[in-house]
Amino acid sequence: MLNLLPKEVKEKYHASTKAYGISVIYLIVIAVLGLGAAGLATFNYMQQVDIGNKQGDLQSLVSQQQKGSDITKQAAFLEDRLTASTRYQEKADWSATLGTIAGDIPTDVQLTSLKLTDSSNLELSGQTTDQLSAILLKQRLTAEKNFSNVTMTALTETKGDKGLVYTFTITFGSKTQ
Repeated sequence: MLNLLPKEVKEKYHASTKAYGISVIYLIVIAVLGLGAAGLATFNYMQQVDIGNKQGDLQSLVSQQQKGSDITKQAAFLEDRLTASTRYQEKADWSATLGTIAGDIPTDVQLTSLKLTDSSNLELSGQTTDQLSAILLKQRLTAEKNFSNVTMTALTETKGDKGLVYTFTITFGSKTQ
């Protein structure tokens, strides 16, 4: 085919065709890069959501493990208390021990606490308005064959609303088996 177009028009045409081709390639590259960036942003978002879900699951598992650990500790504590209770019940007849203590208490003595310090030792605390009543209680407990090492560990005098009040603590061992 014979081209009758002048050389300048032909060169312009070829230059515009090349510019058009380059523009199309440039637009395609930009579109691919834009789609790639959008894909990466979507992938990043999905990964962050997945990490957040995994962290939530991990925190839930840690919480469940702590609850399990707390339950295990509570069970061990209860088992220890049950074992100790059984051991204390086996070693002493507490009804007889408490009955003996109740029979030895003078009428003007008020008990404030009775503690089991270990498997057979007791700590008795109370108060009275007469110092001799506290000493009498200690002597009566000493005279009992079921008690050993009866000791008055504290005897203090304080002024109350109705006169002097004597607070005392007596420790002793129980031989009741």
